Amino acid sequence: MSETGTHPVWGASLKALRRSLYAQQVFSSMVREWDERGLLLDDSIRESLHRATDAASSCRVAALGHCIRLHFLRAGGEQQEERVISDLVALLYEARRADSEGGEIVESLIESGRLPKEWKGPARTWHKQRCEWLKASVVTLKRRIAPELYARGKAKL
Repeated sequence: MSETGTHPVWGASLKALRRSLYAQQVFSSMVREWDERGLLLDDSIRESLHRATDAASSCRVAALGHCIRLHFLRAGGEQQEERVISDLVALLYEARRADSEGGEIVESLIESGRLPKEWKGPARTWHKQRCEWLKASVVTLKRRIAPELYARGKAKL
């Protein structure tokens, strides 16, 4: 641990990931409200948006768990650490893919006028925040682990 109380490798990535999850929670809340208010009339759009939002949430939660687990691994557990790290990388990329899919759907809802204009700004803002903080987590992690390990995680997709 560093003098600030954060792990020198996982701390910054974990902090950014927590912020991304916060934005994801707000985004998920909006999607749920849109559905409850009947704004997602097309079944295929509703199902696709919920699937993408649920996947983005699930990946973030699991990735956070992986970061936390890395704090508690015992010395000498290199194989376990490498497995957790490569899974963490894969989860971050899966979340990114789900964000992209969900963002495209929301953008099409906005552009088509199916979402009222008062939702336009908040939807874009919270989607952007969840993506930017996720990217910060990925970038931080990539700088602090071996390139081979990062590539192994990315290859799991």
